[in-house]
Amino acid sequence: MPYNNSLMTAVKDIALICLIFILSRLYIIFSVFFGLRFISAPETIPAGVIDYKQWWLSLLQYDSGFYLSVINDGYNFVNDGVGVYNTIIFPLYPLSVRYLARFLDTDVVIAGLMLSNACFLVALVMLFYYIKGYHKNADPTLSIILMSVFPSGVIFSTMYAESLFLLLAVFSFYMFHQKRYILTSLGLLLLGATKLQGLFVLPSLALSYIISLAYPRSDEGLAINPKGVFRFLGWLTVSLTGFIAFIIYLKLRFGFWNAFILAQQYGWHRKIGDWHHLLTEIRPDPNTIMHIVPALIILASAISYVFIEDYRRYVLWGLCTVLVPVSSGSFLGMNRYMIVYFPPVIFISELSNRNIYVRDFFVAMFFTGSFVTTAIYTKGYFLG
Repeated sequence: MPYNNSLMTAVKDIALICLIFILSRLYIIFSVFFGLRFISAPETIPAGVIDYKQWWLSLLQYDSGFYLSVINDGYNFVNDGVGVYNTIIFPLYPLSVRYLARFLDTDVVIAGLMLSNACFLVALVMLFYYIKGYHKNADPTLSIILMSVFPSGVIFSTMYAESLFLLLAVFSFYMFHQKRYILTSLGLLLLGATKLQGLFVLPSLALSYIISLAYPRSDEGLAINPKGVFRFLGWLTVSLTGFIAFIIYLKLRFGFWNAFILAQQYGWHRKIGDWHHLLTEIRPDPNTIMHIVPALIILASAISYVFIEDYRRYVLWGLCTVLVPVSSGSFLGMNRYMIVYFPPVIFISELSNRNIYVRDFFVAMFFTGSFVTTAIYTKGYFLG
């Protein structure tokens, strides 16, 4: 009987998550149609915008073009100092789309949209159980609803790697807290091959592991376990393998292990250490504010988590997510970085349990933000 009860509970939970996912995707589709019908396109269509007549292909904007170029033609890079090259794209998502398309014998766009939405659904299921197990004061259902209608969350249903990234990030934290370090290493390995930001998850988990290794019990002093040290070095090495494999490939193919960095410098004139350029980035226009606000939210969240025991594990991830990209002198991309930084959604649901007005405010804000950002994204406005 206990087994049957737990099975029925799991079935109900997953059915509820699937229902939330389906309704949220219908809400995204409604927002897409509204945007295509009533929103005017930018006066100048920026580079990277893909214009199709079919409504669902309007989801392919900006970096989707880079993903498609890697999928269809492979990587390209020339050390000319001026070109725009697709080595900014890490390989796991485009490779997954390419092989899924071959397996299903379908178009790569169809395969890409299927993969993104499937990854997002699995990420929601895993996030639900992660919150249920390790954030007892939070409401897992509300967290899933908020994540499903996250402002700029339309990216989760496009040909971007964010859905895959979210899935692997939640998986890594989940496995870490279950002390399944081999699976944690595998998740981090794949994160490092998905996006550069995947490397930012590693410091948070590594620090948590080092603290647990040095202080195995809170009532005891420092006690280093040699076996634990070797285990840590082992899973740290495995965790970096995905990123290392990519830079080795770039070195062998193009002669530059840092071609993914050089492509940013050449195409977008962004270089680590150009902090002074931030002053020129701060302008009172909607597009700039749309990128600055997410950076401030992530940064404020990460700093506040220092003082909340259950959230300290996310501090370094949040700080790296903001400070490393912003050090290049630009706030671009912060919308996408924010939607995969899932701790604020958990924290909001925890606050909402204490005050119904907080819950209603955030639910209304998220639904409104999702509608607006989806509508303008499908018409070619830049979200990140």
